[in-house]
Amino acid sequence: MVERDANRRAGEAQSSPGSYDRRLHTVSSARSRSLSGVGSVLRMAAQALVENARPLAACALGIDQSKLTFARGEFRVRGGRLGIALERVIAAGFDKNPHPLNVRMAAKFGGNYPNGCHVAEVQIDPQTGAISVVRYTAVDDCGTVINPTVVEGQIVGGVVQGLGQSLLEHATFDPDSGQLQTGSFMDYALQRAGVVRLFDVIEQAKR
Repeated sequence: MVERDANRRAGEAQSSPGSYDRRLHTVSSARSRSLSGVGSVLRMAAQALVENARPLAACALGIDQSKLTFARGEFRVRGGRLGIALERVIAAGFDKNPHPLNVRMAAKFGGNYPNGCHVAEVQIDPQTGAISVVRYTAVDDCGTVINPTVVEGQIVGGVVQGLGQSLLEHATFDPDSGQLQTGSFMDYALQRAGVVRLFDVIEQAKR
């Protein structure tokens, strides 16, 4: 996202993990919460970087910043050939502390609740009562997809977990003590690859 909004080549943007001593409060990852929040802030920071670099680029070229356009990682004079790359503008500030293009960005975003429809085709053996899911189709409106592999993995993983809970993980308790009687793999079955024979994952998404 940063590379796209700052018009950089793939692999030029790098990220560093946060410090554990900050003790940030969070809960489970769901509904792409991390990307909705952090991704949006990263995009805002990339756009701010370009705008903060504009007056510096104009100064280096000796023209008014209103005459500059930005595309393909370069500021150019509108209608002319004169231009300067963003990386040169950034490099010019390396001898200053703090760097004039340092960007600090914070924002607050609400949750998102994607729409979807899931259909399970189930067969029941009349002799044994065994249940098998012969086909499972999931259609989800995911919005803008950054990593299709992760999205499909989340959908398939959630479906398999749900099937395990509904078909294999019946929780029973001792009526007298209230003690959970099915608390380990000795007492209930783990989902296996054969639980679902065929997955169809259809993403209504922008990429």
